Amino acid sequence: MHSFHCHKNDSVTITVNYIDGSTTTAELFELQDGSKEWTWQETSYKNISFAIPGGAHRIKIEASVDWAEGEPYAETSASITNTANKKVWGNGYSYAADDGQNYDHKDIDSIVAVTPGKTYNLLFDCASTNGVKFSWGREIDKMTATVVDNEE
Repeated sequence: MHSFHCHKNDSVTITVNYIDGSTTTAELFELQDGSKEWTWQETSYKNISFAIPGGAHRIKIEASVDWAEGEPYAETSASITNTANKKVWGNGYSYAADDGQNYDHKDIDSIVAVTPGKTYNLLFDCASTNGVKFSWGREIDKMTATVVDNEE
C-alpha cells in the first residue's frame, strides 16, 4: 500500500499495471478552498475565460445587483453566460414601480456544476453589480447545483 499527498491544487497521477498487461491511470487532486473576484468594471459586458481548479466540481457565484429605486420604472440586471452553450450561470435583477419604489430584487447567488480542469468562456454582463466572486472548495463541492454545466 502506498500513500500520496498533494500540495495546494497540485495533482498526483497514479498508474496501475495489471497482471494481464492492461493499465489504468487516475489523477488525484487535493482541493483547497479558493476564490477569484472581479470588479464591476472588469465584468461590464466582457468575455472572460475561467479555468476550473483541479478537483473542483462546483463553483459558487455571488454578486450584489444594484438596487433600482428613486425613479419610475428603474431597472437593473446582471448575468453570467457560458458563450459555448448559452447556459446562464447566474442572473440577477432589480425593478422599481411607477412611484420609484423597489418591488422586486434578486442578487446573483448560484452553485454551478462544472468539469474540473476545464476552461469555460463566459460572458459577464455585470456592470450593475458591486463585482463578481467565484468560490470553490470542499464545502462548496457538497452543495446542490442550481446550474449544471458539466456535460461534455
